[in-house]
Amino acid sequence: MNGKAISGSYSYEGRFFVRGGYRFSPELVKNVVDISCSSDGVADLTGGPDGSPECVWPGAGVDSATVTISGRVRWFSLTKKFTLTPYWSLDNQTYVFGPDITVSARAATSPSSTRLKKPEAAQSYVAAIAPVNPSVSAFSGQVEAWDSSTSKAQALSEGQPTAAVLQEVGPKLAGIGHAYRPAAAALKAQAKTVEVIVGDLARLARLNAGVDVSSWRHKFQADIAKLVAASTVVRSKLGLPAPSSSEPGQK
Repeated sequence: MNGKAISGSYSYEGRFFVRGGYRFSPELVKNVVDISCSSDGVADLTGGPDGSPECVWPGAGVDSATVTISGRVRWFSLTKKFTLTPYWSLDNQTYVFGPDITVSARAATSPSSTRLKKPEAAQSYVAAIAPVNPSVSAFSGQVEAWDSSTSKAQALSEGQPTAAVLQEVGPKLAGIGHAYRPAAAALKAQAKTVEVIVGDLARLARLNAGVDVSSWRHKFQADIAKLVAASTVVRSKLGLPAPSSSEPGQK
């Protein structure tokens, strides 16, 4: 989450869905002004449960997606804490709902609300990406052991911690960019690379069921290499030493 934008990447038990989004409270849904959908989804601002915004994927649907919902004003100018409920429609008639997600101003606070000097931006960056390297390194070790017998359930389970880390890091990078403009473009580029890797992890819902391990591993490793390259550019802008070739963002 970053200011006016709420973004999420999700899947539903490896199954295809034709509609998806987040259910808002009646008070907050009035703040919604736009929804963007990955995979050629069609936006419907009021088509979801209780008039919530949703994306529609015609035909067979998709098994993973990214949805970004934009507000008229910053969400935390309306309330300091609120709940969102992710939902999907598998049959284009009924909905299934995921666990509620509670978002609070304290949890989502980022440097985007102020201006930072270069040393402060560097410190914020190091703190933001601190969880990335250990998480990606541990997961990469698990990936190396995968083969044609690896189930998508196992892959999703092992990938979920890294997906959670990256989903939290992306908005933080964008926030630092807003607060320290000289590195804004580089931080935005790194945040987009993070989004690509989150998409890779969502594709695990089709591992050995349309997506083979070898091709998935190759793309994941290539995208991690791009993340390292993006981190090198950011670090240069912030006066930090470059990461080693094996590190996605830190040290």
